[in-house]
Amino acid sequence: MDTFQSLRVQLADAVPFARHAGVEIVQIGDGVAITRLIQSEQLSNHVGSVHAGAIFTLGETASGAAMLGAFAEFATVIRPLATSANISYLKLARGTITARAQTDVAGAELRRQLNADGLVKFEVHVDVQDDRERDIAQLVVTWRVTMPKPTSI
Repeated sequence: MDTFQSLRVQLADAVPFARHAGVEIVQIGDGVAITRLIQSEQLSNHVGSVHAGAIFTLGETASGAAMLGAFAEFATVIRPLATSANISYLKLARGTITARAQTDVAGAELRRQLNADGLVKFEVHVDVQDDRERDIAQLVVTWRVTMPKPTSI
C-alpha cells in the first residue's frame, strides 16, 4: 500500500462525522483529493436535494484530504487546523456528488515553507459536481499547519 492509499484509509477512520455522513475518500495525492457522497433520505432536505450541510461536509473533507496529501511525509506529526471556510451553493444537488480539491500552492512549496518556518497558511479550492458534471458548489478552505515545537528536557 503506497503512502497516499494509506493516508486515504487512515483519514477515513480518523473523521467519524464524515464517515457518519457517508463521505467516501476516493483519492488522495500531493495537494489534491477527491471525495464522493451518495444522496440518501438522511442527507436530503425539504425539497428533495442533498442538504447544504452534507455538501459542505463533502467539500471540507476533500479539502482536508488534499491538505494532508500535501504533507504526507509529516502526516503523523503536523498540527493542521481549518481556520475559515467559504462556500457558494450553485445548484441543487441530487444523486451522487463528487468534490475535487486542490491546494493553491504546490505541495513541495508548502513543505518547504513548513520546514523553514514551522508554520504555513494556505487555501484549498474545492469544486463539487453532480453525476452529470454540473457545478453544484465551490468552497475555499483556509488551513494553518504547524509542526510541534521541540520540548526541552
